[in-house]
Amino acid sequence: MYTSIRTVTYADMKVWALLAHQYSDTVLRELAADINVFYNGFEAYMERKIQQNEVFMAIDPVYGECMGIVAYSRTNNRITFFAVADKYDFVRVGSELLMYTLSQLDSSRSVYSTVFKSTHERVVKETQLYEMHGFKSCEDTVEAGVSALLMVRLAR
Repeated sequence: MYTSIRTVTYADMKVWALLAHQYSDTVLRELAADINVFYNGFEAYMERKIQQNEVFMAIDPVYGECMGIVAYSRTNNRITFFAVADKYDFVRVGSELLMYTLSQLDSSRSVYSTVFKSTHERVVKETQLYEMHGFKSCEDTVEAGVSALLMVRLAR
């Protein structure tokens, strides 16, 4: 592992929000009718994930910066947020975050995640990353008003 992965704290909420908005500036602006509606309740979501210890951050070992964040639900065996900062290698950092998260989830149950339906390079990379780690698209869905694909990694 090249990065350090640690639990996200309340002090990291601003960094998490900035990372989420970096994603929205490049992807969601083209997909969401109203970006404010998409982010309605996001702060409460962040607080809940932090309280439940279900969110991790990859840290740049040299600069101490956030390289990416992943949040998940143990109850639903589902990845609920996944983003890598633009300036970092998506596949490397994303793989480390994804593998770390999968180790926290129940491999005897299927694991789910949602990827937005888009041809945007960032979304294509995310879909390919999930596929590299054994996920397959299983059905169309809607996430906060945006068309998406439900991805599944079948139980081992």
